[in-house]
Amino acid sequence: MEVIGTVKGEPIQRDSCDLEYIQLDIIEDLIRSIEQEETHPAARIEVDLTNPDDPSYHLSGCNRAFEERFYQLLRERQTV
Repeated sequence: MEVIGTVKGEPIQRDSCDLEYIQLDIIEDLIRSIEQEETHPAARIEVDLTNPDDPSYHLSGCNRAFEERFYQLLRERQTV
């Protein structure tokens, strides 16, 4: 599953030393824990980091069960 980071609608380019967008790494780790629930090969998640303190997420091609689990894990992560 692909995770795409954007700022103001434009894809961002990252390198291995880029700490500014660590939020993408966190989302990729979260997805690895539940990706077996998504079988659509073209499914992807777009993370809008225009406001890094409050990123928004757009799930494309994901099934309902995956979406529900994804948002559940995000909510749990925010309460920790």
